[in-house]
Amino acid sequence: MLLSSYSFTTYAEAGFNVQIVQAVDFGSGNTSIDTSYTKAGATSPTPRFQALSTTFVYDPSAQGEITTIDFSIDQLIQLTRNGAAVPLSALLPLRLLAEQDGKVYEAFANSSVLPVAGAFVSAGLTGLTAADFFFFNPATPNSARTLTGLDFAGGAIRFGFETTPYGVTLNGGASTGNIASTVRADNFSVTVNSRDVAAVPEPSTWAMMITGFGLAGAVVRRRRMAIA
Repeated sequence: MLLSSYSFTTYAEAGFNVQIVQAVDFGSGNTSIDTSYTKAGATSPTPRFQALSTTFVYDPSAQGEITTIDFSIDQLIQLTRNGAAVPLSALLPLRLLAEQDGKVYEAFANSSVLPVAGAFVSAGLTGLTAADFFFFNPATPNSARTLTGLDFAGGAIRFGFETTPYGVTLNGGASTGNIASTVRADNFSVTVNSRDVAAVPEPSTWAMMITGFGLAGAVVRRRRMAIA
């Protein structure tokens, strides 16, 4: 998965050293995106790395009203404290972004799978509706989100993902020592299930797959067609 296919925004509190790089020798086609931080001491709240595709737009007004959305992503988690690996006990988080009319909305949940240190694990969400997306306020990135607003029949939508590298707690309290946390992302995939812009609605699917080799898309009406 290519870093150049995304625009990134990072939200991090003071004291965090954050980095976004193109990782090689990892993931499909030996490329993935590495988001990481280092910090001494407490790690809550951890940084948020938001990636929006620079090459992919779905326009409901032209391509059909969205009914539901499915997505998946591969993530590789690494977490150390003072150079020693920290056991990974939290379920793999899933964060899907949708930008419409200059506003970012987010669907989020924990997956049902645990990460495996140093290995890619795939997880996803299916059947997402507009009510599953909540407005993300960049002025208060770590506050609770309660407002919806994504319009499945409205203007053009850019999709993306958010990574949230793990933090460390000690006996339920703030961490100490030097913490290094990484999330590598690969194979981000979004499937938009939609209705045709026809007098008689007909189910259709627009699928987007991003792999280490770049971007490929497909539109499904009565048959699947590749888009260059």
